[in-house]
Amino acid sequence: MAEKNSIDVLLVEDSPDHIELASRVFQKINPPLHIKIIQDAEEALNFLWGREYYKDQGPMRPLLTILDLYLPKMSGSELLRQLRLDPRTRDLSIAILTITGNEQHTLTQDPYLVKHYLRKPLELNSFLELYNLYIKKK
Repeated sequence: MAEKNSIDVLLVEDSPDHIELASRVFQKINPPLHIKIIQDAEEALNFLWGREYYKDQGPMRPLLTILDLYLPKMSGSELLRQLRLDPRTRDLSIAILTITGNEQHTLTQDPYLVKHYLRKPLELNSFLELYNLYIKKK
């Protein structure tokens, strides 16, 4: 699990329904996860880079970031591109949360380098694979 004042999972998702469904999955994990939910890409950048509202906390490094591609203000793919191009966030563990999976071929290429895709709605078994890979061991 994440240390004090840190985040196990950052969920970047704007749909209240998908946030609710993902939250139900997260609640089934014991011990409880430290979850941060952000609903737009610009705020996610500010959170991860420790800017603006998050300036006092400094940059954050969640153990796993789950990212929707269709977000307000800035697309999830643009957020992902910016994260991968910045040395502070280049190596974050990121999974794409998607309905279709049509983007998979493009987003496995440079600069995106996505290794994991989760289908909407998020299901426990799919999340547990990533939980075991990135969170449980920490």
